[in-house]
Amino acid sequence: MRKLAVLGPEGTYCDVAAKQLITMLKEEYEICYYPSILKTALAITEEKDALLPFEYTMDAIIKKNATILSQMKLPISFTFVSNSKSLENVTDIFVQFKAYGQCLDFIGKHHFKIHTTQSNIESLEELKNAKTCYGAIVPSHVSTEEFSLVLENIADSIHNETRFVHIRKNTALIQNESNYIASIVITSLNDRPGILFGILERFNAHHVNLKAILSRPRKDLMGKYIFYLEFEVKKEDLSKIEFLLKEFEQEKETKVQILGIYNTI
Repeated sequence: MRKLAVLGPEGTYCDVAAKQLITMLKEEYEICYYPSILKTALAITEEKDALLPFEYTMDAIIKKNATILSQMKLPISFTFVSNSKSLENVTDIFVQFKAYGQCLDFIGKHHFKIHTTQSNIESLEELKNAKTCYGAIVPSHVSTEEFSLVLENIADSIHNETRFVHIRKNTALIQNESNYIASIVITSLNDRPGILFGILERFNAHHVNLKAILSRPRKDLMGKYIFYLEFEVKKEDLSKIEFLLKEFEQEKETKVQILGIYNTI
């Protein structure tokens, strides 16, 4: 039985997504919980996959040289809870670092002192042992009956969602589907004006429809950048994409890493 690394403890959004993934794949997995997103990403081995929120773990995926097998999007909703009967009496809150960024309007309005946690379930557990003046931001799917104060749907956007990717080390890129999402990273080896324009121009020349572009500085070399590109590709166009990526390699100004060519669940 393969193992699946997941941000724990049980009840996190990552855990909810993992159980949905296993059901949809109709495969058996042993879920292994880890205390932080980084430790979850670093837990990937030949025998152990991982399910990760992609935007927060891209660097770890690149470093691990792992492959994205599939992606799924999960609706995210947050609730504020406290043992205080009045919101005016709440001075401190527990909040997971990612949830903090998704509930800025609510947090900023009330000027709480922030205590950051590694998971939303950790926020919930911390609150159970805290003083009455404490509150917590927790997932809306957890039970909140024991708390005196419950405020639902406090996220900045009611259409909030997180993209999770199923990662495996050293595996085939293509699944048995006709349409895919491709994720690649292009590293600039020669920093000069126009390097990104040249990359985008080549994709345009091959009529590739880019869906996402992200640039970020390399952590190992100052002044150098990586470019994350995501695009849709049909099975009959795979040879064209392979030719395009070889063009980048031959120019020797960039290095190309394919993170995955995968389907969306």
